[in-house]
Amino acid sequence: MIHRRSLAASLALMPLLTMAQPTRLPVEANWILGTWRSDVDRSMANFIFQGRRPSEDMRVRIAALFGKMTHTFTPTSFIAEEALVPRSLRSEMDYRVERCTSDSVSVVFAAPRINPGFTLYRGDGCYFVISAAKNLEYFKKVPV
Repeated sequence: MIHRRSLAASLALMPLLTMAQPTRLPVEANWILGTWRSDVDRSMANFIFQGRRPSEDMRVRIAALFGKMTHTFTPTSFIAEEALVPRSLRSEMDYRVERCTSDSVSVVFAAPRINPGFTLYRGDGCYFVISAAKNLEYFKKVPV
């Protein structure tokens, strides 16, 4: 009887133990590890607003929105931080790699209601993501 309870208790815990194990990051996705900062210049180079290039005054105002966000990838966690005045925002979520190639990584999050995920496209010392408005936001690697 004791053995059956121990075995049953052990079997009941197996799904929890399996879920708690971190997923291995595919080798092709290792390049995303580290901290990345929003790159104002690259992001604004081809920025389109409502189907047109914004006026210079509008470009200056839009550019002020970039450069404050950082993304940090660990093997299992994604951390987004934005330095805003008067306070900063920080969000941390578990993620897993859904697909990857040598030039792109698609991640999905454990909390899809907040953010379902996105694809990072690899560049030279940077990556970019495509926004809902079809613009590219670039992130450059922060030196360690």
